[in-house]
Amino acid sequence: MRERLRQWLERAGPNGTLTSKAINAANEAFINAVEHPVDPTHKIIDIRAELDSRTLALTIRDYGQWMPNPPTSFERRHYGYRIIHALADSVEIERNHAGTLVRLLILT
Repeated sequence: MRERLRQWLERAGPNGTLTSKAINAANEAFINAVEHPVDPTHKIIDIRAELDSRTLALTIRDYGQWMPNPPTSFERRHYGYRIIHALADSVEIERNHAGTLVRLLILT
C-alpha cells in the first residue's frame, strides 16, 4: 500500500512533505483497518486518493465494525489515531453496519 501510494503521489506531483504526511497517515489508517475491524464481511480494504490544486483526499474503508466508542481522549493507546490526527488537516470517521470509512484531508 505504501509503495503504490508513493508511486501515485510521485506521478501526481505533490511536494515531498505532502507525500510523507499522506503515506504515514494513510498507513496508520490502513493498519487500523487491518487490525481492528470487528466481524468483517469482506477481507479487503479499499483505498482511494484524489488530488486537486489545494487538497489531497484519502479514504480508507474496511468492511467490519470499528470499536464501539472511538477514542475521545488520548490517555492510553490509540497511538495510530493520534498520528493520523497530527498528520492530516481533517479526519472524519464514519462507522455503520457496512464498515468503517476514514476520510483524511491534507492541504497542499
